[in-house]
Amino acid sequence: MDALNLKVNQPKTSKKQVGHSGENIAAEWLASYGFHILEKNFRVKQGEVDLIVRHNNRIHFIEIKARTSGFGGLPEDFVNSRKQSRLIKAAYFWLAKHQRIKDEICFSIVAVRFRGTEPPDIRFIENAFEDKRR
Repeated sequence: MDALNLKVNQPKTSKKQVGHSGENIAAEWLASYGFHILEKNFRVKQGEVDLIVRHNNRIHFIEIKARTSGFGGLPEDFVNSRKQSRLIKAAYFWLAKHQRIKDEICFSIVAVRFRGTEPPDIRFIENAFEDKRR
């Protein structure tokens, strides 16, 4: 999948604003490839999922990581095992709430790296991690 030519300037403020911009860009980018957005920012006590989408009869629970530089690693490098565990727990809450526990699912990452005035670099990492219990 190629990056869209999004007219986005690099966020210049807080990590929260960078994350929010990354989430919006990721949702727009996925929708442009036919992903149907089911829910954004699903939160429960045990964890959260940034984006829940459906594509080709599969539900993707997506962690979005946005960065303004490559310092310290790629955005996806910051999705550690604790974050994965919390996302998986929240995903199962969502599946139960919507009575879709038997649906095919996967856990994916959208990595967004802002590059000044250039279009952001966007990478979709399908099946980035798995729930070893399932």
